[in-house]
Amino acid sequence: MKIHFSLLMTTALIAMSAGTARAENVTTETAPAGMAYADATDWSGIYAGLHVGFADGAATQGEQWVPGFEAGFELDGLLAGGQVGALAQFGHFVLGVQGDVSGAGLSGNYDFGFGPFPNISMEVNWLASLTARGGVAFDSVLLYGLAGLAVADTTIKYPGGSADPTYTGYTAGAGVALKLNANWSVFGEYAYYGLGEQEFDGDTYDLNFSSGKVGLNYKF
Repeated sequence: MKIHFSLLMTTALIAMSAGTARAENVTTETAPAGMAYADATDWSGIYAGLHVGFADGAATQGEQWVPGFEAGFELDGLLAGGQVGALAQFGHFVLGVQGDVSGAGLSGNYDFGFGPFPNISMEVNWLASLTARGGVAFDSVLLYGLAGLAVADTTIKYPGGSADPTYTGYTAGAGVALKLNANWSVFGEYAYYGLGEQEFDGDTYDLNFSSGKVGLNYKF
């Protein structure tokens, strides 16, 4: 996969540094102006927001035509959508749940190991997930993990017709979020999707991919 945890860890270090500086600023400057320090570091509440990202993966054919060559669809493309969730904070620990939906631009042609077929393609139309989340808050920085259910709607086009299999499976990942003030926060997130198998043209295709997203949330 092209998306790795190293990118997430780099983002986390940058966010933690920025969060520490921001926490000091809130304590010494902002709080006297009227915004409580506790409000700027409290993650509890209901939130909603938007995200954009990139995903990369494959729908691998169950029965390989040529030994040693992996047949299937290589997929990559952009994601964009929204999310809504709720968090509860207990000291430094934060627990929550989130639902999100992304319009997806993932696509790729069928490749049986020697080259792609230009007239057989697969597209991921949209992606949705419902995840439980848990993490540790360091003032205005939150490091968290996530796991839950995922659904992907796809379209396979071939000469003479098309098919529309819907995949269901799981997702798991990790992220880092940074509070900008009492209401607004930004985040970066990595997730892996294992979406199981669906049948097409007498064979099965196992869909898996990784995604990296950044986004903005507003806490109500």
